[in-house]
Amino acid sequence: MRRFVTLTLIMCGLALAAPAGAQGLKVVEGVFTPSVGPDKRYTRALDRTGPVQPVFLWTMIMADQQVLDRLEKERKLPIYHLWFYYGDGITPQYQSESLQHEQPLDVGSADDRVFETLRNQLKDHSVFTWRTWSRKARVAEGHWKVQIVYRDLSPVPCGESGEACVFWIHLTR
Repeated sequence: MRRFVTLTLIMCGLALAAPAGAQGLKVVEGVFTPSVGPDKRYTRALDRTGPVQPVFLWTMIMADQQVLDRLEKERKLPIYHLWFYYGDGITPQYQSESLQHEQPLDVGSADDRVFETLRNQLKDHSVFTWRTWSRKARVAEGHWKVQIVYRDLSPVPCGESGEACVFWIHLTR
């Protein structure tokens, strides 16, 4: 039996869109956390397991000039956090997934000062970084997976390896 969970997604930070295989963007860090602080950093990392309570997937994204140009123009460049719920009776192959929600992340209330800071990062380092997160407000006990994808559902690359971004957590009572 699949339990469907209503989720509320809190969005902040950068959301980016690109065609499959696009260059110039990658996720350099991803952490499950119980909260995000006022400094837009995660408060405490949850390592593969956590309590049944609201949970965030916090990510640090690194991008180039082309991405910044698009971000400034559109203010909303969709990258999606896809949250999947597997329930308590998980199979070893994780075949019974249930997509709970997909949501583009957006820039929020970024103003010209934010973009000036990002342009300065680009000038100094050829890339800029941005923190973004999504929140699963109502969760159930079981296994959860979050995939980070572009609008066309192609995977966003993670880290130095460039593999698809997939994060797992098991929530328990």
